[in-house]
Amino acid sequence: MKKVIGISLFTFLLTGCVNNEENSKQDDTDKADTDELVTVEFEFDIDDDIYNIDESKINKTVELSADTSLLNAMREQYDVKDEEGYITSIEGYEQSQEKNAYWLYEINDEFAQVGAAEYILEDGDVISWELETSE
Repeated sequence: MKKVIGISLFTFLLTGCVNNEENSKQDDTDKADTDELVTVEFEFDIDDDIYNIDESKINKTVELSADTSLLNAMREQYDVKDEEGYITSIEGYEQSQEKNAYWLYEINDEFAQVGAAEYILEDGDVISWELETSE
C-alpha cells in the first residue's frame, strides 16, 4: 500500500513539474508579446462652459506596450484620477456632478462599452475623451 501511495505521489509531483515547465514556456511567449508596441492617439473635447482650454495642448500620439489597458496608459501619459476604473479627472479637469458633466470616451468613433481599466489598447486606436454636460 505504501508503494502505491509513493508511486501516486511521485506521478503527481512529476506531472506538476511538467505543467510548470509548460507554463514557464507560455510565460516566455507572453513576455515576447509584451515587447510589441502599439501606437495610440488621444484626443480631447472639453465643453467651453466647463473649462475654456486649448485641447490641442493635451492631445497626443504615443507608443505603448501591446498589453496596456486604457486606464494604465492614461496613468502613464496624464495626471489622472479614477474611481473603480472610471476616470474622473484628467490633467486637473474634473467631472462635475453639479454641472452634470462626466468624462466619457470613444474608441475609433464608437462609444465605449467598458471602463478604461477593462479596455486593452490596439494598434491604431484613436481614443476620444469628452467632458461635456448632458441634460
